This record gives sequence, C-alpha cells and structure tokens, in this order.
Amino acid sequence: MKSDTSLEAQKSQLLTSIGNQHALTKLFDQLPDTTFFLKNTDSILVAGSRTFYERLGFSSEQQLLGKSDFDLFPTHMAEHFRRDDLAVMRSKVAKLQIVELFFNRLSIPDWYITNKFPIFDGNGQVIGVMGTTRSYTGAKEHLKPYLLIDQAVEIIRNSFRQKLNITTLAEIVGLSERQFLRRFKQAFACSPQMFILKTRISAACYRLSKADDKLTQIARDCGFADSSSFVQLFRREMGETPLSYRRRYRL
Repeated sequence: MKSDTSLEAQKSQLLTSIGNQHALTKLFDQLPDTTFFLKNTDSILVAGSRTFYERLGFSSEQQLLGKSDFDLFPTHMAEHFRRDDLAVMRSKVAKLQIVELFFNRLSIPDWYITNKFPIFDGNGQVIGVMGTTRSYTGAKEHLKPYLLIDQAVEIIRNSFRQKLNITTLAEIVGLSERQFLRRFKQAFACSPQMFILKTRISAACYRLSKADDKLTQIARDCGFADSSSFVQLFRREMGETPLSYRRRYRL
C-alpha cells in the first residue's frame, strides 16, 4: 500500500484534473442515488463517497484509500472491474450503463449499474478513472427499458438454480417470446439465456472461492445439467476450468 501522503497527493491531482475538464458536470448528470469512486491508473482507490465506503463496510474514506478491487471483492469480480478500468483508460472513452453482478449479504446475486469515465491531466494523458454505481433495484425509476422485464429478472435472480423456461418467463411479464427476447436484449445487451448462464457462472465462482465442494455438487446447486456441461461452459466464459480457477483464487 502506498503512503497516505502519496495517496493524498494523487487524490489532489486527480480531483484538480476533473475540475479542469468540467468532467464533474458529466458525472453528476449520472449521480442520483449513486455511489462515487476515484481510482489511479493502477486501479487503486484514492477517493470514494460515503455511500461507497459504507457499502463496503468501512466507517471512513481513509479506510478505503490505497485498496484495490482485489482487496475488496472476490477475484472473478475484481478481474472484471479491472478489465473495464483498463478499457476505459486505453480507449479514453467512457463506458456507461455497465450491468454488473455483485453478491448481497445473503450471498444472493444482485445487479448494479456502473458508469466509468477516464480522467486526463493537462496534457491529455489518462491518469485515472472515476465512476458511479447504483443498485438495479434503486435505479428502477431511471431504467424504464428494464421495468418491462423486471418480474422475469427477479425470477432469474431467485430461481437461477432451477430449470427456467424462456416462454414461461415471457408469459409471466405479458409479452410474446419474440417481444421478450428483444426487450431483454435492449435492457441487458444479452439474451435471457446468457443472463441466466452468467448468473450461474458467477454463483459457481463464489462457491469455488469459498468452499471445497465437489464440482458435481456445485454444478447441481448452481443450475447446471451436469458437471461435464458445467466445466465446458465455465471454461468458455471464464477462460479456465473450475479447478484451475479454484487453485488460482486460493493462491
């Protein structure tokens, strides 16, 4: 961890750069009922709003400073956040309305909406990234496309371990299957099937990182047909096998 003096100097530089670009105007356009964070190029947190650090269990911003996503979240989540940070900093283009999965205190997956913006110095060089997050539930009034399929999303969140039928989900929300698929893709930029798969994969990652359960048990508990399909789909989505992920996470 870097010294407090170094982190405070970075915070001052980053906040000054934000002000110079009037980027805060863009930020606060996205801010109703959200948390705010500020990171340097190494994705080390150098600032965060009260709602942000309290959500992570801290009582002051000082406790948050100097930590990375790898200090705060499971590895598979931290890697995802880091990839987005790097994409924003390399492209110098903001990423808006990123739908990301977190686990709540009951270990049930919940969805958050994230916006990330690059921060530039006076010479136009990227020196960090800032962003906002808000829970899917808290953002409902701002996310009208999602509301049309909200009931189906709640069913997926609470029943992803069971077999889910797309036709049935469409009927529940009062849409034809074709309309449901179109609305779902509009809201989440993926199909309902992929949404369900990603939810199951994330739940499996959580289990792999927290317990020594056999793959057959994890596959069954997370809604996969069998351990063979679980391993195949996990490797396709995560780029490694479940056992490789478990070993790497434990290391």
